[in-house]
Amino acid sequence: MFFYRQRHLLISFLIGVLIGVSTITYVFVSHNFVRLERFLTLPSWDQPERYGEPVYGNTSGLPRVFCWITTMPSNLIKAMAVKRTWARRCDQYLFISSEQNSDLPSIAAVSLEGRQLLWNKTKFALTYIAKHFGDRYDYFYKADDDTYAFVDNLKRLLRRFNPETPVLFGQVHMVSYQLACCCDSKSHISKLWWQDNRMIHNLPDIFCG
Repeated sequence: MFFYRQRHLLISFLIGVLIGVSTITYVFVSHNFVRLERFLTLPSWDQPERYGEPVYGNTSGLPRVFCWITTMPSNLIKAMAVKRTWARRCDQYLFISSEQNSDLPSIAAVSLEGRQLLWNKTKFALTYIAKHFGDRYDYFYKADDDTYAFVDNLKRLLRRFNPETPVLFGQVHMVSYQLACCCDSKSHISKLWWQDNRMIHNLPDIFCG
């Protein structure tokens, strides 16, 4: 009888411990799952975003960087990925495409896409950016929609330079007639040495193909 009672108490104790551990584990896992789910959940693609408003305010004293990203309508998923990741670290960004899209946002720089039209797209972008944003930012970063940039590190690098001095960072391509061409560079950053629209209009119409 005594042995039976002891065994009954032991079983009850073990069941209580099991229920307690299960309850604590459930609460802990559920709480952390909700936190993980919130962390992994990205903003909706349809989330309204006012054009021209930077996502992160520049209060660090670092240079102000405007990012312009070349893309095309068929690369919308790539462009959205850029928008939802590193582009939000820029003080402002704009996509350059052949179609206007307010969700990115993007502007239509050319009517057709093609490698031979890269310079036309670049020249239009330079003109547009100089006109609308030229006096509001220290540097202008050009990238493609397959680029991933660490914008914070870029700003720390640029802090070493005088934003009033014209400068160009990036790989320069030399075409057959010895004219430096950056229209096919994956990325480059410049100070507005082309801020005067007359300089842009005087640039030749060349093909990067």
